[in-house]
Amino acid sequence: MAEALAISELVSAGWRPKRTLVFAAWDAEEPGLLGSTEWVELHADRLRRQAVTYINTDGNSRGFLGMR
Repeated sequence: MAEALAISELVSAGWRPKRTLVFAAWDAEEPGLLGSTEWVELHADRLRRQAVTYINTDGNSRGFLGMR
């Protein structure tokens, strides 16, 4: 949730992303990826047309992601 908070602070300061950002939290991941699988199946057509990237930060304690 730290990433979502950081983005919300940037937006509050006037920054706007060039694309729509979607933050999601899944339930039932360990017993078979049920939460994310259901969401992707429900939104598959839109994802095929519009998705640009997917970043998974599950348990990310390895540092920072930098990109331009």
